[in-house]
Formats: sequence, C-alpha cells, structure tokens
Amino acid sequence: MSDLLKKTVLAGIGAVSLTKDKAKELADELVERGEMDESDEAEFIKELMDKSEKKKEELEGTIEEKVNETFEKMDIA
Repeated sequence: MSDLLKKTVLAGIGAVSLTKDKAKELADELVERGEMDESDEAEFIKELMDKSEKKKEELEGTIEEKVNETFEKMDIA
C-alpha cells in the first residue's frame, strides 16, 4: 500500500476511537478495492489500533489538563 494512502487513512482516524471490527472493515474494503494487499491487512489493523489508542490517550490528557486549569482558575482545585 502506498505511504500516502496509509498516511491519509491514519490522519483521517484522528482522535476518533476505533474498534477492531471497524479497523478490519476498513482494511477489508481497501483490499477489495485493490488499494492494499491482503498480506498487509493484519499489520494495517494493528497500526490503526495503535494510532487510535495513542490519539485517545492524547485527547484524554488534554481534556484532563484543561479541566484542571479551569478548576484552578475557579479556585476549586
């Protein structure tokens, strides 16, 4: 699969939480359209899941930070 396509798909995932079933569904669609080899499917799914988890953790950290800042400004913390 081309790096550009892979980067585009991964960028599109963003902070969205992704289930393994949805990742498999996307991979199957890419294979069906001939945009990815079937032999790359498992690695692609793992990469999507890893990126999704990382983005989710980053978002949670940002939210926690902003909530704490707000509490401090309100003198609640």
